[in-house]
Amino acid sequence: MINRVPLTRGRVLALVIGVPLVLAIIGWSALTAVAFAGQASYPVRINLPVHGGTVNFSVDSGDVTVSQTAGDRLVATGTAHYSLVRSAVTRSVTASGTTVSSACRFVTGECSFNYRVGLPAGVRAVLASGSGSLMLRGLSGYVDAAAGSGDIAGTGLSGPQVTFESGSGDITVRGLASADVTASAGSGDVTLTFTKVPRRVSVSNSDGNVRLVLPPGRTLYRVDASASSGSSVVKVPQSTNSPYVIKVSAGSGDISITN
Repeated sequence: MINRVPLTRGRVLALVIGVPLVLAIIGWSALTAVAFAGQASYPVRINLPVHGGTVNFSVDSGDVTVSQTAGDRLVATGTAHYSLVRSAVTRSVTASGTTVSSACRFVTGECSFNYRVGLPAGVRAVLASGSGSLMLRGLSGYVDAAAGSGDIAGTGLSGPQVTFESGSGDITVRGLASADVTASAGSGDVTLTFTKVPRRVSVSNSDGNVRLVLPPGRTLYRVDASASSGSSVVKVPQSTNSPYVIKVSAGSGDISITN
């Protein structure tokens, strides 16, 4: 004799929700396995004129190293990795600027772009990586660098204005000679080391430490440093009337400003 289990309302609801969920998990796992089995790559070489004095360079995922190069063209070399569906690298040159965008076209598996980029001196560089690191070297123009998940590192930046933004990752820049510097981090440490006295520095960090190292000397700074949960140490000459403004805020982490 077979005892039938009654289909109560709760059991019906569990079947309605559970069966599609299990099938979806199985399907996703199978798709991911196929995607990783179907990996491929291709080389990328870019050589474009720079019009309008602005370069926009973005990748969905990957590491990008950007430096200054001789000449008046954007030059980039690298490798794109993808699974099943080939990723896309688009280029455009208009009167207002030059744009290169590297995008993934498949929902799972491998997708990344690893580039070495050379920019002409003095151009405005707008750089973005959704997931991956940005390395900046010796740039002399305006810089706007953003990483969704990854570190931003740099050395020898001397443009009139630089901006760094990281959702999750460290910002570490040495040899800064820019007059106007802005940095913001959602989660990660921010370390900025200056070789020239900046006129304005603004740093905000939700979760991580902030360390500023200003040039040695007797320059007076107008400092506003506040740490919601952590210590704040300021060891630079100060004056409330100084034109050199340093503003730092940290949600959870320590602040150190020295020279």
